[in-house]
Amino acid sequence: MHKVNASYQNKQVTILQPQQGILQRKCTCGNYTVASSSCSTCKKNNQMGLLQKAVRRSEATEIPPIVHDVLRSPGHPLDSGTLGFMASRFSHDFSQVRVHTDDKAAESANAVDALAYTAGKHIVFGARQYTPGTASGRELLVHELAHVMQQEQVASNALPVRIGHPSGSEEVNADHLARSALSGERLPHRVIGAGAPLLSRRVIPRLVHCTAGTDGAPADPVTELTTIVDRAEGMATAASILLTLVAGLTRAGMRPVGSTVEQAFDDRFGEPPAVRGGFMNRLTGDVRPTLEIALSEEMELMARRYELIANQFGSGFIHYLCMSTTRSFGGCNITDCSNDAWACPGVNAIFLCPGFWGGDLRTSSTLLIHETSHMIWESVFHGARGAGGNFRHAECYASFVADIFGLAPGIPACPAT
Repeated sequence: MHKVNASYQNKQVTILQPQQGILQRKCTCGNYTVASSSCSTCKKNNQMGLLQKAVRRSEATEIPPIVHDVLRSPGHPLDSGTLGFMASRFSHDFSQVRVHTDDKAAESANAVDALAYTAGKHIVFGARQYTPGTASGRELLVHELAHVMQQEQVASNALPVRIGHPSGSEEVNADHLARSALSGERLPHRVIGAGAPLLSRRVIPRLVHCTAGTDGAPADPVTELTTIVDRAEGMATAASILLTLVAGLTRAGMRPVGSTVEQAFDDRFGEPPAVRGGFMNRLTGDVRPTLEIALSEEMELMARRYELIANQFGSGFIHYLCMSTTRSFGGCNITDCSNDAWACPGVNAIFLCPGFWGGDLRTSSTLLIHETSHMIWESVFHGARGAGGNFRHAECYASFVADIFGLAPGIPACPAT
C-alpha cells in the first residue's frame, strides 16, 4: 500500500463561477449517488455499464420541492465567533450568509441524501451536522462557504434547478479553496462570471460498510476513507493528464526520455515490441510504422484507463466493506484476509481487511487504484506473461502511479517475477 500527500501551498487558486442552475454536491468517501444498485443488477451489468450507470446516478437533476421551501425561509446568520474565524480565513465578508439547521432543513438535506448543501447565500445542514466547533464540522462549513463565494454574484432569490456533478470543476475549485483556507493560505477575491445558484451537497455515506473499531477500522472510518478515496481519484486523474502530455510529445518526436512519467511507463509497461512491418501496439495488436507512434498510442489508451479509474472513484458507486474473515457482496465472495484489500471484476465493491488501515494513507490510495483496475477490467489480474502482459497486471497500474508520486510500490511485484 502507498499514499500521496497533495500539497496546495504556493498555488494560485481561482474561484470558478458555476454553470447556471446546477445543484452542486461534495460527497464523503466518494459516495456521490442517491442509492445503490441491487446485487442482481450488479450481476447483469458489465464493467462499462457499471461506469455509465454510476455517472447517470451521480447526475440526478430533479430537486425536491422541500429544498426550495427551505431556501425561501430566512435561516439565521453565522454566530459571531464562527463569522470572525471564517472571514479571517477567506478574507471575505460572510455576514449575509444564512444557515438552516432546523428539522425541516434536516428533512430537506435527507431528501437529497446530503449532510449539507449550499445554494447562493444559503447553507442547509442535515441533522446534527452544523457543528462548527468541531474539526469535521468546521471542514464541512468551510467547503460550503467556498461555494457561497463562487455564487456571490447570483441573484439572491434565484433557486437551483438541477444537481451538478460532484467531480465537476466547481467542486474541485471549492475543495482547493477550502483546503487553502484551512491551511491559512491567501485567497483571491474575484468571482469569475455570473449565473444562477448551485446546490452543493455533501452526500450521506451510505456505501461505507464499516464499523468503528471493528475489522481493523479506525474510530472514524468514513472520514479516513474519504481522504483515501479523494486522493486516489486525484492521483488517477493526474496520471491520465500526464500520460496524455507525454504521449503527445512522443508522437511529435520529442519523447521526454528519462522524465518521471516516461521512466515510470517504461519501468512498469516497457516498450512496444518490434515486429514485421514496424512496432506492435500491445493494447490493440495493431502494427504501427514507428516506435514513437505505437508507444504514444499505448500511452493515450492508458491515459483513458486512468481517467476511467478516476471517474469510478468520482461517481461514488463503489461500496467499501470492512472484513476480517469472510464477506460477500454482489456475487463476489472473499474468504480470507491474506491481502489488505480485494475486488472482483464487474462488482462495484472493494473489500478492506485490517491491514488496509493504519499505514500511510497515500499507499492506501494506490492500493485502491490497484483494486479498482480489477473491478473494471476482467482481464486485469496478476502476473500476466507475454507482450503486453503488464497491461493485465493490476499492480502495474498502481505502481506506475506510485512511481510518479515517489511512493513505494505494492505487491505482487510489477513486472511479474
